[in-house]
This record gives sequence, structure tokens and C-alpha cells, in this order.
Amino acid sequence: MMSFKKPSRVIIIAAAVLVVGLSACLIISMANGAAINGLVSRETPQVYLLESDDSKNSFEAMPSVTLFENGSARLSQPPISSYALIGNGEYSVRGDNLTVTHGGFKVTFSISDNGSTLKIKTTNLHFSKVDAVYKYQSKSERYSGYDTVNGEVLTEKALRDLEKNSSSLTRANFERYKHIKKDPDQLIFDVDGKYTLVYRVAYDGGQSAYYENNRTGEVSAIVLSAPAS
Repeated sequence: MMSFKKPSRVIIIAAAVLVVGLSACLIISMANGAAINGLVSRETPQVYLLESDDSKNSFEAMPSVTLFENGSARLSQPPISSYALIGNGEYSVRGDNLTVTHGGFKVTFSISDNGSTLKIKTTNLHFSKVDAVYKYQSKSERYSGYDTVNGEVLTEKALRDLEKNSSSLTRANFERYKHIKKDPDQLIFDVDGKYTLVYRVAYDGGQSAYYENNRTGEVSAIVLSAPAS
């Protein structure tokens, strides 16, 4: 019959110290954002904007890269482009390399600065260029130059109520809620931190609205048939 020795007090203490140390590292990592190899997840969606001092280059180059918590990703096209990227693609991280595929296109980036900088290594997407640099910009930074209009908090329940009454909604139904005025005819709303609602008024008085799931990037339209006012 086999016999086992009880572990010594030194081994037990060493194991306890190791567990505490690993737990502390995990807590610190969670506080600073979840790390996927070289990429640190700071928020979702996580948006990277083209870094350029050349206004012409900004008009003719891919303006942004967006990553979502569930692994979805979105590449983009500049205003000059006639190509449409439908829906979302996906991304993967291996070491310090990020690969984004979207609609048959593939762009690889090198990751640096603890995940705050992306640089294109290879690409087959129109209007994207090798060595172009994209910098992470938080939601608060992206909207810092726009006016915030106070109002009621737009909850998920209130959003569902808007959907139910979509056929009769006008601009006033949206303006009652707290929003960011990106321009006179484009309003942006936070919905419980889960969704981002965008409301627009066209030059002819027509209106449109959609909301995006912040975790997955899935977009849902709110069908508005009444005029804006």
C-alpha cells in the first residue's frame, strides 16, 4: 500500500503566496483592460482613427478601424470611394499582429504602444495604404468637440417604446433625451451603455434612425415614416 507524506509547511506557504500573486496580477490586468496578446481592450467598440496631417490623404484613405468585444470588426472607406463594405467582418490577434477581414478584404496591422497604435503591414482593401498609422481614440475624445444637450436618460426600455411607435415619431420625440449634437441634423444617443442610437434629418425633411450594439456591432434600423417636424 502506497503512503503519502503531508506537504511541508514551507510548500503550503509558497503555494499560498503564488495564488495571491497571480490573483493580484489578474485584478490589475482587469483594471487596465483585458489584454489579448499585444492588444489591450479599453472599451467596445474600440475605434482607431487615421493619423494624418494631410487633408487630401484623409479624404482619400481608409478613415477608421473598429473592433468589437465579440470579435467582430469593421473597416471603412473614405467619402471618395464608391465601394461599400456591408455589415461587419472579424479580427484576430497573434502576437503583435492584428488581422481584420471584411467582405473579402484582408488588412494586417502591427500593434504597438500597448495597443493604442496600429500600422498597416499588408492590405488588399481599396484606399488603404501600407504604413498608414491608426491611433486609438476613446468615445469621449471622439465627441469632445461637440455640444451635449441635456434631457431625459434614454434607457433600453425607452428605446423599445420608440420602436413600437416608429411610424408617428418626429424629431421632438428624440430631442427630449440627452444627446450629442454632432451637427444640426445628426444626434447621437447613449442607450444604457449597451447601444448607440444615431438620428439624422435629410435635406428634404426626411428622417432616419438606427442603433448599434456596442458589444457586437450589429445595427438595427428604426423605420420612420413621418416627416421630421
